[in-house]
Amino acid sequence: MVERAFSAHDPGVYPGKALLILHEDDTALYTDNPVQSWAALAEEIDVTVLPGGGHAMLEEPGSARLAALLNEHLSSVP
Repeated sequence: MVERAFSAHDPGVYPGKALLILHEDDTALYTDNPVQSWAALAEEIDVTVLPGGGHAMLEEPGSARLAALLNEHLSSVP
């Protein structure tokens, strides 16, 4: 049931700017430009790569970097 609803859902393109936060290990998932993989979801995509692996973003000093990045981008949202 959930799978059918999920596959039928078409959210369309977000009419604003999205922030894609990757850690260094994620960059290997994208052979070229990560924006191309996410372009169908938002009109504009900012990509930021943080150092370390996925868990590094959740522990100091990575969590402080992530919080600062989110604060910066959220403060620009009208």
